[in-house]
Amino acid sequence: MPSSARPRRICVFGDSHIGCIKRAVTEALFEPPGGIEIEFWGAEGPLFRQLAYRDGKVVPSDEALPSVLAVNDAGRPALDPDDFDVILFMGARIRSLNIFEPELRRFQQPEAFTSQAVFAQTCADWLRRQRFYGVARAFAKTTGCDILVAPSTFLAEGSAPQKGPEYTLAQKPNREGVDRIWTALEQAAAEDGITLIRQPPETCGDGCTSKPEYSRRAADDTIDPVHRNPAYGALILERALCALASRQGREHVPAG
Repeated sequence: MPSSARPRRICVFGDSHIGCIKRAVTEALFEPPGGIEIEFWGAEGPLFRQLAYRDGKVVPSDEALPSVLAVNDAGRPALDPDDFDVILFMGARIRSLNIFEPELRRFQQPEAFTSQAVFAQTCADWLRRQRFYGVARAFAKTTGCDILVAPSTFLAEGSAPQKGPEYTLAQKPNREGVDRIWTALEQAAAEDGITLIRQPPETCGDGCTSKPEYSRRAADDTIDPVHRNPAYGALILERALCALASRQGREHVPAG
């Protein structure tokens, strides 16, 4: 881990979802505070699946390496947590809607009631089954890095029905239910030594959707239902730094 005399180094790791954060930095929508350096590492599209956890590092296949080097300006062929103080997993195929949709459906079916303990375990089990959450968990357990995870966002408002009828319920869920799921995921991550960053509520539309103004737009100005824009990336960076500051504050509270 870098010495305290050096700038605090943050690596944003993930799939194509890291693009919104990278643009937030390059377009100066977010200016890192003094003493902080931000680096990016990952791969886009199907090549992200060709990243593997090996010997405590994330390494790409030969085919994925050019994509990784296009993302990472420092020329790092592998993601070694010992090179950083903080690693933020952004997106990384941790698709939050895949747990929200079935749990929200269950909340609307009284006969499907389960105890809080069973519900919390269901959310924790889902999170820990996600491949790259497993990498985050390994990093948190074996390194001195602070590990944060920001799951993929909800689909853009108006686009969820395009994914099929199983997603329509997520448009008008019980807001208390949405908060319960986020809280359960946050608690499970905390048990693993990880800080989970929920989708900021101001970016959410009706139900489990994202407001169009936070969506990336194509050249013809159509909304990308999956990816977010630099304004969203700036919000996630702000929340990440706030979470880190809060975590450091708790660690330095004198015993009394």
